[in-house]
Amino acid sequence: MMVNIGPSQRHKEETLMSLKFAERAKKVETKPVVNQKVDYKVLVMQLQEEVDANEDNKTKIQMQLDQALEELDKEREVMRKLKEKNHKLEEDLMDGITASAAEEFNKELNTKEEEIGSMEEKLEKYKKSLHILKEEYDELTEKYGKVKTEVKELKKDKEAFQEERDGFEKEMTMVRAEMKEA
Repeated sequence: MMVNIGPSQRHKEETLMSLKFAERAKKVETKPVVNQKVDYKVLVMQLQEEVDANEDNKTKIQMQLDQALEELDKEREVMRKLKEKNHKLEEDLMDGITASAAEEFNKELNTKEEEIGSMEEKLEKYKKSLHILKEEYDELTEKYGKVKTEVKELKKDKEAFQEERDGFEKEMTMVRAEMKEA
């Protein structure tokens, strides 16, 4: 820190203020930080890739969910038919058909009920996965929007700085021209 002081009594107050400022300035500690350049175009592209990947995952899970629903509907139809057979067998049993045939159909019916329960569990799992993916997709879409807004703001700032720079260059050109004339 360099301070310019003078011995003149006339500038005594200014000299004291300069010395006090220099004393305070010596106490200031600075920590240098390396500026990192953020390439917003790359960031936007990365976020768009993540959004696209989540859309693909969402589509796959939706297809799996639709397939599981179709299988569940098929199994329910099989279950309905088995219940009809079981009911008919019970009626026939009352009419004299053997109990072992009715028992066999009851076992098949129970097996199908278990399969439907398993399918319903899978369906719930797919619904949860789809919900999680939707939340991630919404979050990434929001981030993507924020980054796009930041990029627009940075472009505006860049244009403002360029206009300011152009103004300074014009002013410098005028000053140089005046200096040459003088």
